[in-house]
Amino acid sequence: MRKFNNNKWFSKLILLGVVGYVGYTLIAQQITFNKYDKEYAYYENKKVEEEYRNQDLLNEKDNINSDDYIEKIARDKLGLVMPNETIYIDSSRY
Repeated sequence: MRKFNNNKWFSKLILLGVVGYVGYTLIAQQITFNKYDKEYAYYENKKVEEEYRNQDLLNEKDNINSDDYIEKIARDKLGLVMPNETIYIDSSRY
């Protein structure tokens, strides 16, 4: 009879080990899935941002030869002004 109790104890120990291993594996997989979900959301957000940027660049490409765009670049980047235009300087900026 003593041998029967030892087998029962050993079987419970094996079962506990299997349950522990399965539990550990499930938790580790859930952590990995959560990490991949966050990474996926990050790259989805980057994709949307790049699509907006791409659309802005396409719009700029369409308008690049227009007079308004050329005037805007001349004023903003080169500091040019139209002839007979009055220039006001904000003294609080300097």
